[in-house]
Formats: sequence, C-alpha cells, structure tokens
Amino acid sequence: MKPRTGGSLGEELFIAHYCHPRRTPFSSITRLPEEEAFAAARKLAEENDGTAFGRFADFGNYYPLRIRTGKVAL
Repeated sequence: MKPRTGGSLGEELFIAHYCHPRRTPFSSITRLPEEEAFAAARKLAEENDGTAFGRFADFGNYYPLRIRTGKVAL
C-alpha cells in the first residue's frame, strides 16, 4: 500500500502501532491500576527478553514517563 500524502506541504504521514501478539491492539498498560501494571510489566519483560517488550524490565522508570506522555497526548 502506497502512503498517501497530506496537507498543502505534501508531507507523508505514517501512523504506527504495535502490540504483543497475545494482547488486544490499542490497549495500554497505563490503563491498569498501578499495582496490576507493574505485575503485567514484570511478566511481559520476563517472557519477551530481546524484544521491544523488554523495555518493561525498567518499568519503575518507564511507567512515570508513560503516564506523563499520556497526559500530554490527551
């Protein structure tokens, strides 16, 4: 599929979303209560070392950044 150009400047817009193959698309770990989010992050990090989901191994630092990003994005 060829990307569509948009806007008067002819800029190309790409929207990317990725999810774990066993998870529902467009669900965010930050929607969970904090305790559940940390438990899910531990499990994802253990089961997915070497993938993008390995970022959850540092969830103590990642979680606050995601919370702040979510507030800015809304």
